[in-house]
Amino acid sequence: MSFIYAEKYSVDESRRKSIRVLCDTKVTPNNYSAANFSNVSYDLIMNHGYGIIKSTIICPEICVSFAGNNTVFAAKLFCQLKELGVFDPEYVSELAFSIHKNAPSCNDIEFIITYISNDQVFIDCVKNGKLERNVENAHIGSVTAFREFQHIRLASQKPVAERTKGAFLEVVDEGIDDTVGGFVFEVVFDYEISSFVYNWERAFHTSKPQIVKLGQNINFHMSAADGGYSYEIIPRDIENVLINIDQMRSAVLYSRRFRVDDADTKNKNLLGLMMPILVEIKDNGEIVRCK
Repeated sequence: MSFIYAEKYSVDESRRKSIRVLCDTKVTPNNYSAANFSNVSYDLIMNHGYGIIKSTIICPEICVSFAGNNTVFAAKLFCQLKELGVFDPEYVSELAFSIHKNAPSCNDIEFIITYISNDQVFIDCVKNGKLERNVENAHIGSVTAFREFQHIRLASQKPVAERTKGAFLEVVDEGIDDTVGGFVFEVVFDYEISSFVYNWERAFHTSKPQIVKLGQNINFHMSAADGGYSYEIIPRDIENVLINIDQMRSAVLYSRRFRVDDADTKNKNLLGLMMPILVEIKDNGEIVRCK
């Protein structure tokens, strides 16, 4: 089912609004995924747990995020947009709503469409048989994850917007819903280049709590045996983003342009999905696929 959350927030003293969209990467095995992914992609997405990024930046002004039991319906939206070629941002939400309404179940696909139009940012949400336009925030996917997310955010004394990403990371790491997990990616609108981008991040992660006595050093990075790792999220462009885990020889490139198998390239049911490829980053910055 996944978990995606989007919100508007103030970026400077002028109170100009920007948008952040947070998503997990976990894909739950089912008949749809088994039928559509090639064997090598299925292995990376399911068995290795890399999943897919649920937010696709289709052009600098528009980002489409999705959750549900069947990614085929997300690809259907991307196919329709590709066939149109030219369209207004508002029309993307109408197409998404039509796909949602005509799916066999309302749980098959939900959408959050974020876009900029006339120098204003917008969030449209498609779920539960409804299209809500220009909301301040929206969530799709796991209701259980969202409830815990809100509990963590509202329990802090900090302004709620400052706790958004930290709370989202906690929820994904806690595993309170087995359909939510993997890595967390953030999409933001960058006014300097007038485009949605995958946000750069350098961080470390540990899955186990640490008891620290008075006067004892705090270990910010725990061993791999204790679930610890450090990583960097490196955006390449709106079609490609890397996650480079220091404890791994290879990095993971998520891409809507490149595929690991020719069958995936030809499969319209995978169009637009940010799928994983194992790569190596050379000393000169060149990226090559792992053998």
